[in-house]
Amino acid sequence: MDAGGVAETRTDIALLVLPAVAMVLVYPLPEQVKRSFALTYTDPTLATAFTAHFVHLGGEHLVANLIAYLLVVGVTYQLARIQRALPQFRVLFVATLAAVPFALSGLNVALVRPRVGFGFSGVLAGFFGVLSLTLSGYVRRGIRVDLSREWDSLPYFADLSLIGVVLLWRAPGTWVVALTAGVVTVWYTGRLYASLSRTEPLWHDWVLRPGYAELGVLGGVLVLAFPIFAFLPTGGGDSSVVNFYAHFLGFSLTAIAGYLLPPVDDAETAVPTG
Repeated sequence: MDAGGVAETRTDIALLVLPAVAMVLVYPLPEQVKRSFALTYTDPTLATAFTAHFVHLGGEHLVANLIAYLLVVGVTYQLARIQRALPQFRVLFVATLAAVPFALSGLNVALVRPRVGFGFSGVLAGFFGVLSLTLSGYVRRGIRVDLSREWDSLPYFADLSLIGVVLLWRAPGTWVVALTAGVVTVWYTGRLYASLSRTEPLWHDWVLRPGYAELGVLGGVLVLAFPIFAFLPTGGGDSSVVNFYAHFLGFSLTAIAGYLLPPVDDAETAVPTG
């Protein structure tokens, strides 16, 4: 890697750790100060609509979000770097960090309740959406079958089906969502299997490099584990209530918006085979 590439990587890393640094710096502040940064649904401000997502009152809540965030963005960044899709990743990262907090806060304000909102998990759900898109692109470029970006929607429908199943404990009617998304997932998977079964060998040589396949598997495990960790009936570790609506909206916003976003420079750069 040349000097320009090293500098670019360092800039990327600094950008990725910025949300984590913000959360860590806010946590030791007096609770009264932290609560002033939180979003009061009945008395919102533009500033707290953003700052609330970096506030954590309990250590367990903070640590869980930090670990999940660093793992998700770290894996996503590496997947994007390998497939030479860093420009697309940077756009999605900045858009998620800048826009999703306001969207989630807007949802909470619209559903007027006498509550106070805080915590990074809704924005974190948005980064899971970025991971699902980046992973799909990684797989598409890794196989020898020429697939369109249409297939990038498959992880979203798979997760949507799992979310519907996991939320049955809270809202029995979500079986409709689970069934509908499940049918779409099976249909996509069937078409994909029919295309891939006729190809031998299936994977490009670069996928066989040490760590490349394992990284893809790790990304897949994280994507499929998201519905379990984000929608199970658990608290935030500080007597708070988990906002499932925010988790779903954060994930859906980035997954759908990222899917609709055209490739940067109107072209996808081929992964080198050498």
